Parts: sequence; structure tokens; C-alpha cells
Amino acid sequence: MSLPSRSDVHISEPLTQMAIAWFQENPGVAGQVFPLIPVTKSLDAYHIWDLDDILRREAKKRAPGSPSAGADFRIDNTTYKTHKYALHSDLPWDTLDESDDSLRLESNTTLALMKKVMMEFEAVWAAANFLTGVWATDQTGAVDFTKWDVGGSTPIVDMRAAIRLVQKRTGFRPNTITFGADVWDVIVDHTNFVDRVKATNTSAPAVITRELVAGILEVDRVLVAEMVEVTSVEGAAATTTDFIVDGEGVLISYAAAAPSTEVPSAGYTFARTGRTVPNGSGVSVNRFDIDANEATRVEAQGEWDTKVTAPELGLFMADAIT
Repeated sequence: MSLPSRSDVHISEPLTQMAIAWFQENPGVAGQVFPLIPVTKSLDAYHIWDLDDILRREAKKRAPGSPSAGADFRIDNTTYKTHKYALHSDLPWDTLDESDDSLRLESNTTLALMKKVMMEFEAVWAAANFLTGVWATDQTGAVDFTKWDVGGSTPIVDMRAAIRLVQKRTGFRPNTITFGADVWDVIVDHTNFVDRVKATNTSAPAVITRELVAGILEVDRVLVAEMVEVTSVEGAAATTTDFIVDGEGVLISYAAAAPSTEVPSAGYTFARTGRTVPNGSGVSVNRFDIDANEATRVEAQGEWDTKVTAPELGLFMADAIT
């Protein structure tokens, strides 16, 4: 990929008040599904209490003068390991000096680099967590439930049953549902949801929002994975794009309200302090001059590990639509 030339960054006078940067408005779900825990080391361990020991009823009646019943708790430990993802762009000083103000070359380059790192964050999270074989329970459309774009399907019943399944196993009711974008398009038109809204509000169109779906399913959050990427190589005859996260999947999970290594959560994002910013965006930016090249380097970097910390607190529904 070649650097922009002077003709690329200087446009005719009538257009100097605007430029098109194409920054995605969707922030992605990777930084939202799992709570973020700042860590100071790239590799460290955390403890895991045995779930069965916690849920087993063992208290017994105590006779006068007798000892109380005893209980033992097994504790295991495992590790996280953060990985750095970084990208830079070198901006020649001559190019910076002569670029139009509307281009905002350095600031928009910075935003573009940050977005590219966040796209990698989304892809890494999805490849590790938004699929079968990761969570304690998997369900598959046409096998465990009728696919939701097929007549007679019951997504409300199916998801409520999945929520109860996780709650029954763990004692925690899932509070987050993450939809693939294609599944969400089916949900907003599904008669199960549309009829519910019509029954409660006959004077207005049945508009299905994330808040309404969350209310019907009694969860705190509904997320939709809508970040996209170009899947064709540079210079291809035709450009192809797709959602980064599997559009036909659904993840039902429990996220801790307050991030802590002592609080159970389906997963946590361990973000290295000093490499990521505290607001959860997961990207830090460095800017420095390279005198020998007469250029300014802008570099975006994130360092994290998206870790499934309690697989029992998640249930993945694959191939929810055809």
C-alpha cells in the first residue's frame, strides 16, 4: 500500500470544506460482552472456585453440644495471557504541511488506525468466544430448536428456555444476549415479537427495538454485532464485505455488574494498563517524529486477552437461521 501523494491530499477549492473518511459508527461488541479488568502484567493467574461445591446444600440441623456440619471447597487456578495488536502510519512532513484543513490528515489517520485495531479486537473475540465448543452448552438450529426464519418457530420460547438452562446450572440468570446481525434482522420482523408489541400498543407501529427485546426476555442488555470488514484482497476486481462476527449466531451469557477477579462472569477481558485506555476502548495511541525520514509516525496499539472464565455462564446458539 503506497503513501498518499501531494495530489491525494490537496483537492480543488470548492471541496476544501469537507472530506469523507468512512469511519464505522458501530463500536463492535467485543468490548461490551465481557467486563474489562485492567491488569499490570501480560501473564498472571486467577483462582476458580468449584461451582458444584458452591451450589451443593450441606447445612444440617445441629444438636445441642454437637459440632456443626463441615464443608470443603475445591479451588483451582488458571492463567490469562495478553497479546499486543498494533498498527502505524507514517505521515511525511511535506504532506502534512500541504494537506487541506478539511482532510484533518493526522487526526483522521489516528482514528482510522484505532478503528483498525478495534476491528482486530472484534475478530479475535469472535474467533475465541462466538462459536460452538467453547461454552458449557451449545444448541444448533434445526437440531435443538426450529430455525427462527422458518414458519412455526418460537424464538422467545427458545431463548427463555436457554436462559433458564444456564440459571438452573449456575444460580445466575443470564443478563446479556448478543445477536449476530443476520439473526437480529429476523428477530425484528418475527411475529413472536411483533405480536407482543401490537398487543400492548395498538396505536403505534410495532417497532422492535433492542430495549423491547431485552424487556420481553428479561435481560439487561441486547447487543448486535454489526461491525464489518472488507474480505477481498487489495486490488481485487470486486470488493466483498461481511460482518466480522458470525451473523447467524446468538450468545446468551451472564456478565458481572462490577468487574472483579472474585466475581463470576461468563468471560472477562484482561486489558494491560499503559497499553490500553481506561474507558474500555482498548486502544492507546503513540505519536512521535522520525527525523531521518522527515515524517511523523502515528501508532495505535491494544493489548488484551478475552478469556472465557466461567463456561457454565454462557450458552451459544449456532445456525439460528437458514
